[in-house]
Amino acid sequence: MKHFKISRLIVLTVILFMSGCNQKPVRQAAPAVKDSVEEEKPRMEEKDSTLYGVAGDFGMSSFCIITDKGDTVLVTRDSESGKDGIIYGDAQPGDRYSLITCDHGEALSSAINLTQLERFTKNYKIMNGHLILDPTSTPDTVRIKFLNNDSLIVASPSKGVQKFTTKHKRRHPIKIENSMN
Repeated sequence: MKHFKISRLIVLTVILFMSGCNQKPVRQAAPAVKDSVEEEKPRMEEKDSTLYGVAGDFGMSSFCIITDKGDTVLVTRDSESGKDGIIYGDAQPGDRYSLITCDHGEALSSAINLTQLERFTKNYKIMNGHLILDPTSTPDTVRIKFLNNDSLIVASPSKGVQKFTTKHKRRHPIKIENSMN
C-alpha cells in the first residue's frame, strides 16, 4: 500500500513537471506579516495570480488541485524559507479552492476553501489571494481569521471583526481585543 502511494506521488510529480514545461510558473512572494488589513488591499488593476480548481488528494506535506483549465498543480505545504502555507477552511478532497503559490509555483502560499466560503456568502471576489466582500457595491477587503463548515470570521479595516454563521447566514459584529492581528 505504501509503495502504491509513493508511486502515485511520483507519477503526479512527473506529470506536474511535464505539464509545467510549456507554461510560465506562477510567481508569488510569501505573504509578509502585516500590521493592518488596510495594507493588504489588492489594487483592482493588478493581474490576478490566483489559481482556481478542485482539490485532489492531500498529503501531510503536499496540496494538489486540478485547475479550471484542467492542469494538475501539486505543491508542497512549506516554502523554501521554511514558512508553512496557510489553508483557510478544511482540507477536503473534492472541494473547490483558490490557491496562491510561491517559490516559482512549487509551494503553497495560501488556499481558501471556496466550497465552505460559499456557505456564508456568494457576493465575493478573490484577488491575488485576498478576499473581497461585496466587490460590486461597497468593496471590503477582509482578512480571514477562521473558516469551517459552521462559521466564517473575518477582520475588516472599516467594519471590524465580523462573524458569519450557517444558522443566520448574516454578519454579526463581534468584539475581540486586538482584532486586526
